[in-house]
Amino acid sequence: MSRKKNSISKLIAALGVLGLVIGLSAPKASAQAPHAEATLSAANYTGRYVCRSASDGDFFTAVTKYNPNGAGRYTAGTLIASDDAFIGGSASAFCTYTLSTVQSLFTINGHGLGFEKLVWIASSTNPVSCPPNFIDNTAIALRNLINNNMAVVEADFSSGNLLAQGKAGHGYCLK
Repeated sequence: MSRKKNSISKLIAALGVLGLVIGLSAPKASAQAPHAEATLSAANYTGRYVCRSASDGDFFTAVTKYNPNGAGRYTAGTLIASDDAFIGGSASAFCTYTLSTVQSLFTINGHGLGFEKLVWIASSTNPVSCPPNFIDNTAIALRNLINNNMAVVEADFSSGNLLAQGKAGHGYCLK
């Protein structure tokens, strides 16, 4: 019986040592939290993000892909929403938009909070139920998780007039 206990003890010790070796040799995670004294700014909001938007109650949704440049502007952007989000929609087609990079902008303060003005230009192939263009003003909050390039990995936003439909909405963006 004591031989069996001794073998089990050795096995547990060996597994513990193996776990320690693996833990020490594993690469570090690429995302890191900024130091307590670090602040967030527009410079941390850069690169490509994919966002999901939903009206409160999830009556309608949209998917956005855009590229903030880290200096208050955007270099590209697209938005796709089901046409049932708009008056007279049939839920069988989609409305697509391109972000006006000239008119759209964002601001971010030292706490990672800010605002976005997103000006969306409708595709010429949209169904008639889709608005021709619209402006979406959103409040944005950057999460304090940044990658090795100092870009924020995730952001949350809210809108009092999502997709210019008179309804509040919210969403999140991932890098």
